[in-house]
Order: sequence, then C-alpha cells, then structure tokens
Amino acid sequence: MDRTQLEQLLTARFGGFLAEHVPAAARHPAELAETPAPSAPAAVWASLVERGALSLLQSREAGGLGLGDTAVAALAELMGRTGFPAGRYLDTLMAVEVLRGCAPSTTRDELLADVMSGSRSVALAYRADGTAAASDPANLPAWRQWRESGEQVELGGRRAFVESADEADVLVVLGAKAPCVVVIPTAASSPLIEARSTMGDRRLFDVEIAAVRVPRTDLLDVPGALDALWTTALARARVWQAGYLVGIASGALDAATEYARNRRQFHRPIGSFQAVAFRLAAISCRIHAARMLVHDVAVRSDGGEPVLEETADVLALAAETSRAATAECVHVHGAYGMTLAASAQRFHRVAGTESVWLGTVHLLRGGTSHRRRVDRGI
Repeated sequence: MDRTQLEQLLTARFGGFLAEHVPAAARHPAELAETPAPSAPAAVWASLVERGALSLLQSREAGGLGLGDTAVAALAELMGRTGFPAGRYLDTLMAVEVLRGCAPSTTRDELLADVMSGSRSVALAYRADGTAAASDPANLPAWRQWRESGEQVELGGRRAFVESADEADVLVVLGAKAPCVVVIPTAASSPLIEARSTMGDRRLFDVEIAAVRVPRTDLLDVPGALDALWTTALARARVWQAGYLVGIASGALDAATEYARNRRQFHRPIGSFQAVAFRLAAISCRIHAARMLVHDVAVRSDGGEPVLEETADVLALAAETSRAATAECVHVHGAYGMTLAASAQRFHRVAGTESVWLGTVHLLRGGTSHRRRVDRGI
C-alpha cells in the first residue's frame, strides 16, 4: 500500500470522526494554564479504539491491521490537521510498546489485551520533570523508595507530566536502576494525582506514589537493559510525534489559506497579493518536505532498519517546521490571528508544546557526534 492509498484509507476511516470530535476552543489560554482541558467523553476514546487506532501497529496474525509506524504517523498527522488532541493516543501507544518489550507474563499479556480492546486505559509515567527524561534514557527518574519484602515490593516516587493520569486504570511506571517496568493499578494504590499547568492540548498531571505495595507479579521483567527498551520505544514515538507536528503545521496552513481566500483588501482577496501568496507557498513547501521525510523514516522503521539517529533528526525538523509554519500563519491572519475566534493561535500554541514534548531541537541534534545536514531553507 503506497502513501496515497494509506492516507485515503485513514481519512475515510477516521477523518470525519476526528473532525466531529475536535474539542471546543472557547477557553482562554490563561484559564488553560491553570487547569487541564476537560477530557473528551469516554465514548470518544472507545470509538477511536473500535475504529482500530490502537491496532495499526499490531500484526494481522494477532488481530491487528499490521500497518506499522507509517500508518500511526499518518493518523497522527490527520489528528494534528483536524485539531484533534493526539496526546492520549500517542502516549498510550508508547505504553503499549514498553509493555511489548517486557518479558511475557500473565500480568503483561492480560494488560496488553485489555488496553488493545479498550476495556482498560493506561498512563505512561517516565519523567522526573521537564522534558529531559524524554531525550536520554540516563535521565529516567530513580525510585525514591524501593524495599523488597517477601512477595511484595514497597516503592515510592514522583512522576511529572503524566498524560491523562486522572483517567488511567493502570500506571505503567519506568524508573532508573530498576531492571523492570512497574504496573500500578490506580484503584488499588490511590496515588496522589495533581493537575499540572499547561498551555497546549495535553492533559498533564503530576503523580505522587507514596509507599505503595506492589506484588512481584506486577513487576514486569525487561530482557536486557531498561535503557535499551526505552530507547527503542522512544525512537518509534518520535516518528509518530513528527507526524503529529506536520499535521499541526498543515492545519494552520489550511486555516491561513482559507482566511487569505476570503479576507478582502482593496477589493481583492489578500491571497492574491504576492506578499501573502509567496509566504503561504513557502510554508507549503516546508511542510511537504517534512512530510516526505517523516514517511521515509517510518517506512524504513517498518522495514526493520536501525533509524535511531534518523528519528531524532526528523522530529527536530518537524518541530522547527511546525513552529515556523504556525507562526507564519498567525501573521497572515494579522491581529485577528491572536484572538480566540481564530484557529491559527490555537495551532501555534499547540505547536509550542508539542515541539518539545520528546526533546528540544537542541537536544535532538546534539545527542550524536554526526548528523546528516538538513537544508533548513527547504
């Protein structure tokens, strides 16, 4: 299946649904900074799962669609373009990848089956604070408390910026210097969940785990090193995140193009003036270049090629493209673009958050001794 066919399939399957359930943008940014946006109805998430959003990576033999990273990146782009928040979806897929990297066990297998069916939801907790943990496995936070006693382990720690933690049935928690991934049912452990200030579309919370007793069956062993498992999961997540950023840029371009077509000055649409038309054309070229690179890296990832460095490169390029494109689209709108009535400001705010979610551009491009040079003028 080529890229065009895949995009047509995903648009037919998800496009109308995503556009119909884009959250209202009536809340003021200052209000959003104090409390996370209201969650989507549970039926929206259930419908997304039923349509096969989580099974895109799952093999056909296991009952999935078997379309790989290429399809997830394309669906994330569609979410970004329509304005549908992709945070919970992408973090859930990251949690699934982490679980799949753990050694088979009854706990792991049952949790995977429940997540894929939508009967249980998970939240992935792996940050100490900020975004540093997302860029380097060495920055995974350590457990503040870890005491083994018989068939139980008493543990404690704090994790920041956990997506949709208030709705999760299970926390999948990573910690440094521990050869396992910890599964914590929220109903039984009652962790303290505090809302985190945010300016984007993500629903972020801090989670305090205090003296929680976890049976050893909920400690999922990791073949090899935890750092290697996290590096692999992170590389795939960066491709998906890059697709989402390209979608955000595309959504902003759509809004700016529509505005330029309808806004008239001197008895002409402003889009007919070269000063505006050339800006939009330049943005379109940059977005198209980023989209092609995301697709290329996703295809190579699906083919089993080692693309660790490439995923960092493509995310850095997509982040730069998204921030530059959304800012330019606000400019095309003029002062109107900064009002709540314009979707341009929302795309720009979301791009600011999402462009650093899995590492800043500086960290992404500074993690290796050699990077392929990318022409930023494209």
